Amino acid sequence: MDASAQYIVVALLGLLSLLMFVMWVYALVDCLKSQFKDSGSKVAWVLALLFLPVLGFIIYMIFAKQTKLGGRRLKIYMKMNPNAGRSVAR
Repeated sequence: MDASAQYIVVALLGLLSLLMFVMWVYALVDCLKSQFKDSGSKVAWVLALLFLPVLGFIIYMIFAKQTKLGGRRLKIYMKMNPNAGRSVAR
C-alpha cells in the first residue's frame, strides 16, 4: 500500500469516526429530551449510550420508540394517567 492510499484510508476512517460521533450525540440528546413511560427507561438508555456507544446507538434507534412517549402515544398515556408528569402539592 503506497502513501497516498494510506492517506485515503485514514481520511475515510476519520470521516466515519466523525459520523459515528455525531450520530451518538444525536441519540444522547434525543434520549435526554424525550419522555419515556417511566424514568427507569431513560436511565437505562442513557447508560447504554454512554457505556456502549456504537452498539447502544444501534439498539436505541431500533427499540427506543417502543418505550418513548410521543405524539399519539403521549396523548393516550396522559388520558389514561391524568396526574402523570404533574407535581402534587401537599
